[in-house]
Amino acid sequence: MDGMKIDWEIPIERIKPYLEGKGGVLCVSGDKDSAWASFSTLLRDFLRERYPRAVNLKVNPQDEITREPSGILEKLMVKLGIDPQLRPEQGAVNVVSGIQAHHDVNVGNVNVNVYSEPRISKRTKLVLDHLDDKQDRDERFVMILHGSHEMPTKTSIWFWEHFWSGGLENFCDRGCLVVCLCESSGSCAHRENVPSVRDRVRLPSSYENNDRERAIRDMANLIVSKTGEQYETAVIRADTLLREWHHKPSTVHAGLAAWLEYE
Repeated sequence: MDGMKIDWEIPIERIKPYLEGKGGVLCVSGDKDSAWASFSTLLRDFLRERYPRAVNLKVNPQDEITREPSGILEKLMVKLGIDPQLRPEQGAVNVVSGIQAHHDVNVGNVNVNVYSEPRISKRTKLVLDHLDDKQDRDERFVMILHGSHEMPTKTSIWFWEHFWSGGLENFCDRGCLVVCLCESSGSCAHRENVPSVRDRVRLPSSYENNDRERAIRDMANLIVSKTGEQYETAVIRADTLLREWHHKPSTVHAGLAAWLEYE
């Protein structure tokens, strides 16, 4: 795995079987000081490089499109190359009809909910059928739920009770992988309706104690590769920067990336 790796030896070793093809649900969590957002980017880029033909989708609750089941399905249908003519569409919506009046009629404060359960159900089945065909051709399916702790309840229920239990879980033996990346003070932030997780990986929340030496070593190697400094000098610089950034992984990742870019 190329990219910004600081004290991630243990997490990477834990998820290695999944990087090599094992399927299932993997939970990677950390608190607000963990660099789990950077880990998410590194993981996604590695999987894209390792499995270029894979159907790889990142779902982020901060994205207005993938906050909704319909948006997730639309992105999957595009990635799967499903013919638009085969997609179940929403029928026409009549807001107001049958009004007889001698003067103009103003209609306001009308809310139209385009979320249609039958339509979502049909599209879910269509996507699962196409994924089944992809899996048969050894085209791996990987979905990264970035910030799964912030997924809206409606979307979480659809994903786990209809999409996962409706067929996606059957592809695990063929390498189907769902990675839940979440910020949580505990081991994971899954809701009650989430199935059993095969593995849970906790990212470090501080580079103090035993993590400190590994962090300094990794930072020094990154500094050497970028600046050409002697390793001994880079170690001293890494130690100084680590103290300056209060040993917080999220701050260290962001700070070192900016520092190396400036240098």
